[in-house]
Amino acid sequence: MQRPPIRTRTRKTTGLVLAVYLLASVAAHGQGTPVGAYTFSGSVGLGYRFLDLNGTAAKYNQLLNLQEGFRVFDTQLDFLSQEVGTGWLDRFTVTAQNLGGDPYPAIAVQLRKHGLYELRLGYRATQYHIDLPQTSLTPNRGWIDRRRFSDLELRYTPSRDLRLRFYYNRTRRAGSDRATSPFFYLPLGPEVWGAFGRANGLPWVIPLREEADLIGGGADYRLKNTNLHFEQSWRTYDNPASLQGLSGLPLELLGPLSPSQNLVVQQWAGTYHQDIPTTSLHFDSQVASRLQLRGGYVYTKSSGPLNLNGRILSPQGSLAPITLDIVGKGDGKLTSHTGEFGFTVSVLPQLDVISDYRYQTFGEQSSRSLQGVRADLPAPVALSNQSQQWDYGLHTVETQLAYVPMESLRVQAGLRFLKQDVTRLLDGQIADGTGRTWTYTPVVRVSWKPSARWSVRGEWDKRTVVDPYVRITPEDTIGSSIRVQYSFSQQWRVDNVWSFRNFETDGLGLRMHSRRNSTTLSYMPESLVGFYGGFNYDSFFSENSVVYQQGTPPLTGLQSTDQTIDRTYFWGLKVNPAPRLLLDLSGQFARSTGLGTFTGESSTYGPLTWTAWNSEVSYDVPQLGRLAFGWQRSYYLENLRRANDYSANAFTVRIVRRF
Repeated sequence: MQRPPIRTRTRKTTGLVLAVYLLASVAAHGQGTPVGAYTFSGSVGLGYRFLDLNGTAAKYNQLLNLQEGFRVFDTQLDFLSQEVGTGWLDRFTVTAQNLGGDPYPAIAVQLRKHGLYELRLGYRATQYHIDLPQTSLTPNRGWIDRRRFSDLELRYTPSRDLRLRFYYNRTRRAGSDRATSPFFYLPLGPEVWGAFGRANGLPWVIPLREEADLIGGGADYRLKNTNLHFEQSWRTYDNPASLQGLSGLPLELLGPLSPSQNLVVQQWAGTYHQDIPTTSLHFDSQVASRLQLRGGYVYTKSSGPLNLNGRILSPQGSLAPITLDIVGKGDGKLTSHTGEFGFTVSVLPQLDVISDYRYQTFGEQSSRSLQGVRADLPAPVALSNQSQQWDYGLHTVETQLAYVPMESLRVQAGLRFLKQDVTRLLDGQIADGTGRTWTYTPVVRVSWKPSARWSVRGEWDKRTVVDPYVRITPEDTIGSSIRVQYSFSQQWRVDNVWSFRNFETDGLGLRMHSRRNSTTLSYMPESLVGFYGGFNYDSFFSENSVVYQQGTPPLTGLQSTDQTIDRTYFWGLKVNPAPRLLLDLSGQFARSTGLGTFTGESSTYGPLTWTAWNSEVSYDVPQLGRLAFGWQRSYYLENLRRANDYSANAFTVRIVRRF
């Protein structure tokens, strides 16, 4: 069945909201309307956005993506029972926001009767754009990603100690991923590797399409001092993909006599399907006044087929080109078991011992066969026939002491230990990728609240990894964070968060350091009047040596460095200078200075500035609603690539009707 376009569906929803607005216009302003045994109330916000954009639309879409057109802003409709506990429902609520073309629309419906059931239905969508420029050794990347999420959940409470839950989720992803120089490696000879090398500027695109459906149910039951939870779900996942040339152009790979003998990829399409059942059991029990036990088990199994169909055209000079048809088949299976158990013992009134253990196993099996067919060959040629198995075992133990010497002070200290075993089998034989990793992390947390006006919370941890499985995993990590909150009065408040983290691996020359600080000052004397302002500081530095296993020399002696300093100033002001009149102002100024270098290359980025602010004036017009006029101003400046700059002005006219 063919689905209607997104715009068509949005217009239908927008038209429905507009009809509700017209119906609400006859209701008393700001008062609920009796409808039988219920009271109907709510608000509807409609408006239009005008956009004036200069510069690159790609960067604007990546950062804001607020386009011109009619919009349904924040809208809420409520049917509330005049007498709770009678009738079929106590509350029926519909909420909607950003309908009509904005990147994050959402609709939610809630139907509820207190103590018996609750039904929730929801729809939301996201849309992301990105367009990265190409350097001499990095590809130009661009993609559009649209995702749609639909949810249904029913909670039913037949008795005080039993609650049932049923749910369904539908996820759809569509878009396209574009790049030059795909990062694929085919070990069939240096000419093929060169075809996929980083310097290849030939464009390609993959249409993105993912579909997933989840259905499940669960039960929560309380038996005296024990809580039991059971849940069973089934998920299906499909991911078809087709590699194509950009804008209808053929996808070509560099041949030995490029460009006259470039390989042409006429077709490269694959499908991937998975069925994923999951079972989970959990419990927690207060077995004694000083002892609490908890535990659980989760079982997941994923399996399904994958297929590949490709066709590559190889020119032969004056001779007829040779067509190679590639057919691939395979299947994948993943089985996961997770068991956990923990306890909390109150040794003293001020001292608790908290300990948890978790064991996880992941078993992954896959088999793949690939064969090529050519008209000049008597039989298909096997290109690969491989079976692979991965086995993961993860042990995690964490034990902490929680000490509360006084009501205002809590100190928690402990040790987290992790052991990871990885076994890789290739055609039944142990292969590269098999290894064992140990990690231990001491952790200290302190929270102190000496008075109702101010509080301090801090955390420190140090992680050490022995024989890291991944090369760039830091062997030593140390970090800390402190948060201080202070209220000068009921209206004035200051909040400060500071943190640092250092990562190092001496044998690889890998070093990373980050420093962050955020300070916010707020003043809120009442709901319609207030002020906030603040400053964020973020610095990051890293350096690492790079060695390429394949490619064009030099392959060693390369160094990568990355250094950025981000400063963001933000503020907001809301004032009510006269009855019915409201001014709402907010803005931010972001400045990033940095340098990313690689041996033999110029920096991939540099200083940039992004400024955005919003101003709105609204007036509550009797018998009409709150009429608002807004101006959103933003601009982006990038010093190294001025082609990414943009300047935008958006003007919004909006009316909110309450009834």
